[in-house]
Amino acid sequence: MKITLIGQSNKSGIGTHYGNIAKNLLGMTGINRRIQLVDFTDHPALMQAAATSQDTDINISFVGTDYNNAFKGTNINWGVFESTRIPATLLNVYQKYELWIPSAWGYATAITNGIDPNNVRIVQEGVDPHTFHPYNRPKSTDFRFLLIGKYETRKSINETIEAFSAEFGNVENVHLIIKSDFFKDSDIKHQQLLDKISDTGSKNIHLYWGHADLESIAQLYRSSSVFVFPTKAEGWGLPIIEAAACGLPIITTEYSAQTEFLSDISSSTLFVDYKIQPIECEDYCNFYPAVDGNYGSWAVPEVDSIRQCLRQAYDKYEALSNKALINSDKIRAKWSWFNSAQKVLKTLENRGLL
Repeated sequence: MKITLIGQSNKSGIGTHYGNIAKNLLGMTGINRRIQLVDFTDHPALMQAAATSQDTDINISFVGTDYNNAFKGTNINWGVFESTRIPATLLNVYQKYELWIPSAWGYATAITNGIDPNNVRIVQEGVDPHTFHPYNRPKSTDFRFLLIGKYETRKSINETIEAFSAEFGNVENVHLIIKSDFFKDSDIKHQQLLDKISDTGSKNIHLYWGHADLESIAQLYRSSSVFVFPTKAEGWGLPIIEAAACGLPIITTEYSAQTEFLSDISSSTLFVDYKIQPIECEDYCNFYPAVDGNYGSWAVPEVDSIRQCLRQAYDKYEALSNKALINSDKIRAKWSWFNSAQKVLKTLENRGLL
C-alpha cells in the first residue's frame, strides 16, 4: 500500500500545505516507506504513478483538478476555498471523491454546496513552529503594524491603508509595513499599490514587493508589533497563524477558515466588524468564472472598525503583546504541521485504510 501525495511544494498557500505535510510524513519512521510524492506539473511522472497504482493505495490530491481520476485505490481531495459558493471547477472534483477540509467553516460550506457529508472530513492544516516562533525578536522604539498578503481584493489591503492613513498617517515612529506580490501582471499590480499608498500622502506606509524566503518572512513578523489582516475570507489563513506563532497580537475578521484556530488566541486578537456581501472582485471572478454570475459571498470589513482596532492595538499594546506571547505557545503546540500529519494518519486509520 502506498500513500501518494499529488501536488507541488512552492511558496503558495497550497504549495506550503503540500510541502509541510509531505515533509512531516516523510519524517516518520515506517510511514516514510509508504509515501510517494508526485509533482502535478510533471505529466509523465503523474501518468507513471497512476499506471502503477493499486487498489489498496491511498491517493491524496492537494490540487483542485481531477488528477487522481486515473489512480486506483482510495482517492481523496484536500480542498480549500474562500467563498460561500464553491467554484464549479472545484465542486465538480470535490463531489467525486472523499473530501478533506481544514476547518469546520469549510465543512459547513461544503455541505451547503451539496457535497455528501458522509464523504467530508475535517483535517487541519498547520504552521511551522521551527520557522515561526517569538524568539530573538529585535528591539525597536518604533511601532510597526504589519500586513502580509497578495495584492488582491480579498486581503483588504486597500481598506487597511485607508484606515491606517486616517488614524496614524505621518505619525512619527508608527509605521504600516506591507509585504505583497501577485502571481499575474505583477508589475501592474505593484504600480497600482504604490499609487494607492502615494494617494494617501502618508510617508509612514512602506511596501516590500516580490518574493521573500521563509527566513526573511519570519524575521519580518518578529520585527513587527502587531499583525493586521482584515481578510474577507481564507481557506486556512497561513499569514494569521504564522504571525500568531511569532507572538504578535492580531487584527482580523472572525470569519471563514481561520476561525478554526482563532478561538485559541482570542485574548490577543481584535476582531474587525464586517458585512457579508456578494463577491465583487475582478481577479477572483476571472479565476473562477461562474456562468450564472453568482460567485458567493464573503466578509467585507468596515474601514472605521479597522481604524478603531489599530488604535486599540496601539493603546493597549503591552497587555495584548503579553497575551500574544502566551498564545504563541498554544499555537505552536496544537497547530504544528506534525500534528496535521498525525491527523492525516489518524483519519486514514479511522477509515480502516491504514
